[in-house]
Amino acid sequence: MSMDIDSQVEKLNIDIGNRIREARSIRKISQTELGAEVGCGGNQISRYENGLVAVPTDRLQKIAFALDVSVNYLRTGTENIINIQGITLDQYQFFCKFVTLSPEIQNKVMQAVDYYKKGDDLLCG
Repeated sequence: MSMDIDSQVEKLNIDIGNRIREARSIRKISQTELGAEVGCGGNQISRYENGLVAVPTDRLQKIAFALDVSVNYLRTGTENIINIQGITLDQYQFFCKFVTLSPEIQNKVMQAVDYYKKGDDLLCG
């Protein structure tokens, strides 16, 4: 029975670590930078991200705050990872793709958005 519990705890540590890594990567900060912000070294952040050690609750709260995600997201992954002024993950991913386009294509996309927005304004206004 304890083997099942140990396996579940290990999986939970790995899952939390993966979510920390994902959120840190999106924020484009290093393990060392995150560690300094939450009061530990980059090596300790690496241990968390690799599921080698459990993240204490107080440190998990600091990590969540530093990465601008909820503690619940880090624990369960059930909430939207992106919490930047209320944008969704889909919107964030669209933005990441948009900024890689040439300025000419970006301009055409913006013209299309403006065109369709005017249509929505007419229908809803």
